[in-house]
Amino acid sequence: MKILLVDDASFTRLSMRKMLEQLKLDVLEAGSAEEAWTIFNEQHPELVIADQNLPEQNGLELFTKIRAVKKIPFCLMTHRPEAELINKAIGLGISHILSKPVQPADLSKIVLEYFPNLAAAVPVDVKGISVNLSASALKVALDAAKRTKMPVEAYLSKMLNQMLEPPPSSTEPEAAKAAAAH
Repeated sequence: MKILLVDDASFTRLSMRKMLEQLKLDVLEAGSAEEAWTIFNEQHPELVIADQNLPEQNGLELFTKIRAVKKIPFCLMTHRPEAELINKAIGLGISHILSKPVQPADLSKIVLEYFPNLAAAVPVDVKGISVNLSASALKVALDAAKRTKMPVEAYLSKMLNQMLEPPPSSTEPEAAKAAAAH
């Protein structure tokens, strides 16, 4: 699956490329809207993730140009997700806006929404512990976090802590445990 990543900041493209490649995606990169348009027409990506603040032509203008040719998923990135920009993006048909700097869990959530059958392991860093979750496990965790109204990292941290807790001590004989229970 091809994803076109558009940002004039090479360090942003590099970090996001690494995140997307861990999902086993083919990442195409462009540093401008003009370059993105050329790659779009030659490579036919299945998802475009573009920064709003591009030189010469912004992300919304790029979306409008692409949408006139083909209806594909488009995600807009911005440092300032202000209400006016969000409303304009939604009005044009953009379904996702990512706040920069982009967090791996946020990016994974969006990619999994568009490509739910990914079988890649998704690296998740929770309180300094790096865990690789299958894409389906991450989707379950994201859904559970949403239901519990917890941030994804907090939910995963809670689950990891529960899994890493030592089992109850089994030094007492079973009879003593049973007697204590009555």
